[in-house]
Amino acid sequence: MAAPMNCVEVCLTSDTSGENCNTTVWEPYSGTAVATFRGGNSSPRTLCLLGDSYLISAILNKPLLHVWSLHRKEQTQQTIVTPRPVKALAVSPDGLYCVAGVCESLHVWEVSTGNLMAVVARHFQDISCIRFTDDGSRVITAGEDNIIIVWSLTELLSQDKLTGVEAQYTWSQHSLAITDIHCGVGGCMSRVVSSSLDQTCRLWDLCSGILLCTFIFEAAVSAVTMDSAELRIYAGTIDGAISEIQLFTGVDSPTQHISTTDNTQFIGHSGRVTCLSVSIDASLLLSGSSDGTCRVFDTTSRQCVRVFQHTGAITNAVFTLRPVSLASPQFKPHFTVKNFKRQIGQVDDNAGFTENTDQDNGVVTVPVKPHKQHMTDEFEELLSRTQQCGGDREGLINPMSMTVLARTEQLEEEIKNLKNKSAMILISACRTVVEEADGVSPTKKRKRPAKSKHNNTNNTTTNTTSVPGKNGNIKI
Repeated sequence: MAAPMNCVEVCLTSDTSGENCNTTVWEPYSGTAVATFRGGNSSPRTLCLLGDSYLISAILNKPLLHVWSLHRKEQTQQTIVTPRPVKALAVSPDGLYCVAGVCESLHVWEVSTGNLMAVVARHFQDISCIRFTDDGSRVITAGEDNIIIVWSLTELLSQDKLTGVEAQYTWSQHSLAITDIHCGVGGCMSRVVSSSLDQTCRLWDLCSGILLCTFIFEAAVSAVTMDSAELRIYAGTIDGAISEIQLFTGVDSPTQHISTTDNTQFIGHSGRVTCLSVSIDASLLLSGSSDGTCRVFDTTSRQCVRVFQHTGAITNAVFTLRPVSLASPQFKPHFTVKNFKRQIGQVDDNAGFTENTDQDNGVVTVPVKPHKQHMTDEFEELLSRTQQCGGDREGLINPMSMTVLARTEQLEEEIKNLKNKSAMILISACRTVVEEADGVSPTKKRKRPAKSKHNNTNNTTTNTTSVPGKNGNIKI
């Protein structure tokens, strides 16, 4: 198969072993390795591009994310610690937000600042797959609890802490764990196809949320994808077979049975099919399997034209447009990836701003303004009340200085109370020392000396006696 003059796509693959490298970038027509990135091994469905600058993936069974700069190959550039191991990962098409399935919880981070924007827990078991629509307006999550949830990214970013966020759709027609989902083109008007261990693939309409068709297979379906024109569905099963479904021919009922005897299968894998991807022109099909191979099939003849050997089961295999930084060694990233924070509202003062350290080469870095999530409701309420009260002596409203003044007065009052309590404690301690020196129990009070019978009300005197003590006589 002859390669086109200007190949605009490359293949990204990873396996479970990580012996040679974590991720390899392949040229699909010649089969040559364009670049390799070392450091750990990637979890299934977590390998993503951050624009044209970075590559990110989750480490298998560890609460870590690895980030590589595409223009500096092989070595790991950054390691990000997550609350728990990441089971699924996706990046918005504009590269602004990173969404991760941390066990059964959905975490949303802002890439430019590292701020944790939202944490939603609606799945009952681990999230197995996350997909964005091509316009970035919707996030689709699927889990081992047989549930698919469609979220609005805007609602996730602006959720109320008390009421939470409501999902747009919740699909629970699958009876076993969901293995893969694929979202077509068209934004909120696109179609979504899902695969499950219940031996079915289901086609959904994202606009109305209804189930369009169900395809029943003879084995559990472990991976699914569609071409860019949404004419064909490719489904891989646990026995290594890949079936092709023609959506506009032969589909005359809402339930279709797919037979393995049809001449619409791609043969070559000996193990479970773990991932599928179609090239942008729908001429090539990329598949990964647990047998340690990635295969490139010609979709017209269904023949295997290229095999990429690995030392472990394939966890990620995807077609993507060739990043500009791979062909330009002098490429400099236009933004930096911040460490992802673990708490909502934890914001750095300089978050989101990058320094231009290479002005001579004409590299311009654009500062990104941080999100205003750190503005608390208490400060906004204080600002509104201060504006209603008028102003200070000079006619200027300075709510921050008023807040500092009130806090200073409060601290001074607390210091005064602490001094009084310290004086009382010191007096009590001195009394205890004196009583112990006199041989009197601190818990018993001494009786006052009786008044003299010769004293009257007009001439009152006090009898003073000298009692020997450890440090001399003590007058009582």
